[in-house]
Amino acid sequence: MKRLILAILCSGILALSAAPSWFGDQPPSSALIYGRGSAKVIKKDEAATLEEVKQQALTDVSHQIIVHVNARSANYEEEGLENISLFTKEVQVESCVQLCGYDVVNRSIQKDTYYILISVSRERLISHYLNMINEGVEDALSIYDGAMQLYKSDPRQAELFLNQLRAKLIDIQDYGKIFNSLYSGGIQSKVPRIRQLPRLGEVDTQISLLKGNPKQSYDDLFEDLVRQFRPELNHPHTFDISYPEWQNTGFSSDFSLNFGEYIAHQLESRFGWQRAGYSSKPEIILSGQMFQEADRINMFLKTVGTINQTYSIQLSAATVQHFGIDTIKPANLEQNIAVQQQFINETVQKGGLKVSAMFPRFSNSTAIYRLGEEASLFIRANKPCYLTIINVEADGHWNVLEQNMYIEEEDTNEWMPLYSDFTVTEPTGVEQILVQASLEKLPYYETVMEVVPGGGRKYICPGKGEDLLQTRGLVKQDPKTNEYTEYYLTWTVVQK
Repeated sequence: MKRLILAILCSGILALSAAPSWFGDQPPSSALIYGRGSAKVIKKDEAATLEEVKQQALTDVSHQIIVHVNARSANYEEEGLENISLFTKEVQVESCVQLCGYDVVNRSIQKDTYYILISVSRERLISHYLNMINEGVEDALSIYDGAMQLYKSDPRQAELFLNQLRAKLIDIQDYGKIFNSLYSGGIQSKVPRIRQLPRLGEVDTQISLLKGNPKQSYDDLFEDLVRQFRPELNHPHTFDISYPEWQNTGFSSDFSLNFGEYIAHQLESRFGWQRAGYSSKPEIILSGQMFQEADRINMFLKTVGTINQTYSIQLSAATVQHFGIDTIKPANLEQNIAVQQQFINETVQKGGLKVSAMFPRFSNSTAIYRLGEEASLFIRANKPCYLTIINVEADGHWNVLEQNMYIEEEDTNEWMPLYSDFTVTEPTGVEQILVQASLEKLPYYETVMEVVPGGGRKYICPGKGEDLLQTRGLVKQDPKTNEYTEYYLTWTVVQK
């Protein structure tokens, strides 16, 4: 990404002591899942900080569940589930964790930092997801019966029912995968009627036959969405939107941004919805995914928060041809997935050091920027450490943003701005931010400076992935006293 690299912003905060001993790793438990959170007490507002660390701890639990679900992906089909990409995100699992409840194991304030440790009962989670699966299966079978009865007499209503059925099947698949990650007995023994459900491909074909092959506009697609809304969604809500991604890759496209913004505009103008500010939590988060099925595109959207629901929209072959598959599908998808997998497959983790990164504007969603917009990147680490930050550009170049930037003790557990706002410029496409963190200094990447039009500079690493693997290899040989971790963040740059 060609950009103007501006000065690092630093802020001084009171010194932080070491975390309490109970905040570290707990003994392995088959009955409980532990979550942790920590944050500075801002202006002595302990109540607000407590809510923040609780939220962090819930997110930590949700992340652990999602990681376990993804690790079992190869077993889904033999367990009676279709092996499609998991649509459930951490924020959606988090909602279920909150419904199930959690216990505060310990909490304390040490030198202006609030620490909390929570536990979530695995048994309660299993029971919760089993109930949702049972309810979903019964609803799906009822909807399917209704659709078949109206298939010839009222095709439009039958199509609506089948879209609702397809959305319900996606929910059942997601709940089932999470259930199977928590319960070793398998889902079919607990929910035998799940075998009676139609396959997603069958439902998709039936929808296609009823719909025909119209050329749909954004308005047509939005109307397909609104027809599935519950009545309470037709009233004002605060919301945030995550532009529909391609499958479960985190990669979005020009079409994703344009249609996502169209949805947001319609929700605001027709129903009085308002986007939540960067620092406030929205009532509803709207996200989506797209899957290619032959010459059609299936889009699944979800509302999560005060109203949890899944919606199904089908883009006909004529619509795909009209917008262009190159606009709907992210550019250089295969290459970017390969880069992403390279990060994930060889990830090295040593010790309890943790680091994360975010674009504040997209704290609840996948980041996507237009050319010419201003962007800012924030970093947070839980211990004093050295950070090396690399942006893998859409054209494959590795732009080393920082090498061995040190996070002081007083800046730990705080979101720190890496740069003041920088301008997003070409190339367009999917990019990755890779953050490496170590208690000891990291090996330096060899770079070549390039001048960016407009007066900025960037530092390109010719070795790319080879240098990364070498760095990881050196880290593996570090003394046991060192700790190391990595974090990567996907974001997308599109045309104006």
